[in-house]
Amino acid sequence: MEENYYATASRLARFKHRISILRMRSEVAAKRIEELPCDFIYIDGNHSYSHVSRDLALWYPKLRPGGVMSGHDYYDALADDNFEPILDGSTSGFSKAQFTSFGVKSAVDEFANIHGVDVSTTTEVYPSWYFRKTKE
Repeated sequence: MEENYYATASRLARFKHRISILRMRSEVAAKRIEELPCDFIYIDGNHSYSHVSRDLALWYPKLRPGGVMSGHDYYDALADDNFEPILDGSTSGFSKAQFTSFGVKSAVDEFANIHGVDVSTTTEVYPSWYFRKTKE
């Protein structure tokens, strides 16, 4: 993960006057961004249903209308003993509360339904999700 962080920071360095990379717990970072509306927010933290739901609730109000919110690993999965996803399609019949390690899809879909936004996804194996905030 350290390599990924430094590669990302390096790739974005030319935008340093326009971006902030906040590498900290989501609730701590959200407190630092109280007044400024954000154009783009990317969430890639704890992937449990409850944490993703909390992150969406914390950050959505900070997104300006027309801004884009996005995140990683748009799927639900049960986890193995190492907290890695089991991606064999075995999640049907389980409740959202059981997605303790990977409940991203359920949390994002539920949030999008409540807020009337359309979720789109990328096409790789572990897809990212994104939506545009359409109203205040």
